[in-house]
Amino acid sequence: MDHFGEPGFQEWAADARVAEAARRRRRVTAWNQHGCEDASLEGVLADFMDRRCEVLATLSSGRRHRGRVVAVTDTWTVLATSGDRLIGVRLRSILGLDSTERLRSFGDRIPQSPAPNQESPATPVLGEPSSLAATEASTRLIIESFVDPGEQVTMWSGSLMTSGELRSLSTDLAVVASPTGVRYVSLAGVDEVIGSRLT
Repeated sequence: MDHFGEPGFQEWAADARVAEAARRRRRVTAWNQHGCEDASLEGVLADFMDRRCEVLATLSSGRRHRGRVVAVTDTWTVLATSGDRLIGVRLRSILGLDSTERLRSFGDRIPQSPAPNQESPATPVLGEPSSLAATEASTRLIIESFVDPGEQVTMWSGSLMTSGELRSLSTDLAVVASPTGVRYVSLAGVDEVIGSRLT
């Protein structure tokens, strides 16, 4: 007797396939829900950094920067462009990230600053600021990592662009000289820093 051809067995097999498909959908949904609940922009950026991925960052100012993620903190990320420039972007100004990479971790981890002996000379050493003063210190660290006094720097504070020679850098102020004069820039308002070419 061929039990495989019996209607009862065929019905049981169809029910089993439906039940397995439902279980599979529940597992995928649970994985996605867990990832979405724990996801953070810093975690996604850290994943991109680990994979050495290129991303296109779209900012609240409307500007876009394409580059490889080389450093991440809880307030800043650093991109290295194909033209070998470092661009620091404050996380609060990032509206979206585009990449051809599909991450499986959903950015559900906390980025770790690399140990000093693991850093390349081109990768800024960044801290983990948690207050306004620490955020300004982090901005200062970004600027110091990109340019030395006397070198050219470009900074964006919202729609205000400041470009010229970095004359000095204090706890909360950058002084930039250009042919049109001198500008005093509050570090608390800086959203982007574009530095010199990597050496």
